[in-house]
Amino acid sequence: MQTPKGHVLAKLWFGLRCWRLSRTSNSVLPETRQRQWRWRWRYGLHSRGAHDASPRTSVDREQVKRFAEQARDWWNPTGPAGMLQRMNPARIEFIKEAVAGALDITHAPIGDDTHPGTATRSSFRSSARSAGSGCDTHHWARLRVLDVGCGAGLLSEALAALGAHVTAIDAAAEAIAIAQQRQAAMAALSSMTSSTSGMATMRASRARCLAERLAYRCASIEELLAERGNAASFDVVTALEVLEHVQNPLVFLGNLVQMLKPGGVLVISTLDRSIASFVVAILMAERVLGLVPRGTHDWSRFIQPEELTEALLTLGRSAGTGSEVACRGSRHSMEICRVAGLVWNPLSGGFARTRWTDVNYILAARKRR
Repeated sequence: MQTPKGHVLAKLWFGLRCWRLSRTSNSVLPETRQRQWRWRWRYGLHSRGAHDASPRTSVDREQVKRFAEQARDWWNPTGPAGMLQRMNPARIEFIKEAVAGALDITHAPIGDDTHPGTATRSSFRSSARSAGSGCDTHHWARLRVLDVGCGAGLLSEALAALGAHVTAIDAAAEAIAIAQQRQAAMAALSSMTSSTSGMATMRASRARCLAERLAYRCASIEELLAERGNAASFDVVTALEVLEHVQNPLVFLGNLVQMLKPGGVLVISTLDRSIASFVVAILMAERVLGLVPRGTHDWSRFIQPEELTEALLTLGRSAGTGSEVACRGSRHSMEICRVAGLVWNPLSGGFARTRWTDVNYILAARKRR
């Protein structure tokens, strides 16, 4: 077991390393990564699900069970999703810029709701602060967003606070229950008596609007597709820190694209399968520093940015079926908008965007019209 002094030194070294990496700018794909475009290992995107009994299902029940057990502490800053809470501001800023660029809309700053804390009344008010004085505050109010693998709603609440109407789904019923409890608590704020405070009235109205924009469901992407008749009905689809936890990732990607309207934006974040990701995400984060519960990640499931980019670019429309499948030689249905790395700096406690995509990275792609 590591001594307290050794723990501090390791954290300091890691922080300085991450700070140096975060000084670089963003890029669609770093030049060094472009030269590795065809580099492949035997793991990753094309290896999982090839021999599954139900190849059209992306849900991995073992993974769902793991996250269901963590649902109760999902909003605890020191809980199993603590690192996701710290990552949320950087993820939201990336989404705002990607959507604004692809859909030509204005993206206004949002408040503290992107850095959520525990599930208290003050955190509900914080989430509602950036929702505006009314229910339709800006261009995001016109957008319908699907958040796949939403957990207990970390990203979903932040997207709703932007003004979007968010449908959030997850296969873990326990996580959805926690998200719905928070939604109900926000709605309850609007019924509070506020005769002595105009500010309280405004906060209650914002909380009500935020709760009304959220729709949580315990469902998989396949179930949602079946219900909607394979209809493309969302302007934005997000799947953040989900791809490395599903089986049949190619089928999963095709289903995400299928839910997008023409011209819609798909945002995915995951981990690269590299030596650096093994050292940082597995050895340091899980086994040394204990920032993430041990066993959360399987390095062989990580997906390289080149693999993900190529898979999205080769998603074509299967003739006669209308379903999205991976097929070469067809017209690309997706175009890559931007790719950025996400690097944690323990000295500041937050994440910064960088060109270095060897650990965490986030990608935005647009569906062609």
